[in-house]
Amino acid sequence: MRQRHDNEWFLSNAHTIHNSRYQYPDSYSTLHTKIRILCLIHGEFLQTPAKHIYSKTGCPQCAGKYKDTQSFIRQANLVHNNKYQYPDPYVKGNTKIRIICPIHGIFYQTPINHSILGHGCKLCANELNRTLKAHSLSEFVDRSNKIHNDKYSYDNVVYVNNSTKIDIICPTHGIFHQRPGEHLRGVGCPKCTSRYSKPAIKWLQQISTNNNINIQHMLNGGEYRIPNTRYYVDGFCVETNTVYEFYGDYWHGNPNIFDPHEINATNYVTMGELYQRTVKKEQIIRDLGYNLIFIWESDYKKLPIENN
Repeated sequence: MRQRHDNEWFLSNAHTIHNSRYQYPDSYSTLHTKIRILCLIHGEFLQTPAKHIYSKTGCPQCAGKYKDTQSFIRQANLVHNNKYQYPDPYVKGNTKIRIICPIHGIFYQTPINHSILGHGCKLCANELNRTLKAHSLSEFVDRSNKIHNDKYSYDNVVYVNNSTKIDIICPTHGIFHQRPGEHLRGVGCPKCTSRYSKPAIKWLQQISTNNNINIQHMLNGGEYRIPNTRYYVDGFCVETNTVYEFYGDYWHGNPNIFDPHEINATNYVTMGELYQRTVKKEQIIRDLGYNLIFIWESDYKKLPIENN
């Protein structure tokens, strides 16, 4: 007997498959009748439930597919703050186009790399890297002191880059080794557990207990790094190949709370860009074959007290 589908069936499957990334103002009619779907970054688009559920297709602009040149330019200007000019018409996401840098002139790049992954002029990036390298240690110390309220001493630091571990001195527990990138994300002395996100650890421990599984996290073996990437994740279960992420609303630019144009006062980028980075990381994790479970900080706070 053929299964009958209704709006409840569609919403349940859509939220599960797309991790509640979209909103659905229209009610389900048939598998092949297009409905409006609301992307929290790019707004409404039309798609059939069949494509959305069975092909797992989402927002075309998040995937680098734009309906016209102006749609691409709007997204590119949002990502790059109106820095570049675009003389060529948009063809498709992986077809290179000319882009004009106001400093270095013409370069070629695919719309996906430019508007989704945030790549820009390589010569500008090289100049920025040289500048950062020259001032990297002093900048690292200044930023670290602001983030950690002057708690640590950096007298022993030999700075190479953000991924090479350095020696940091905790006034309570002495020297510990840590990557600068982790430290600038707010991670401090591993023995001073108050520096960790207690709700995140509690959430992971609750999942571990309820499902009788071992989840690696900051207080259980340290954060897991996705191999061959720069990404660390809040939790990882090797038994189920599942990544767990606890999204702080402020640090990940929760689109349900913050205006995408609002500037994050700590890292000086927009909330919209922080959310785009979060979406990009999610996609990479899934593309590498991991299962992904995440929760927003504000949603966690709404859970019943016994689960919170």
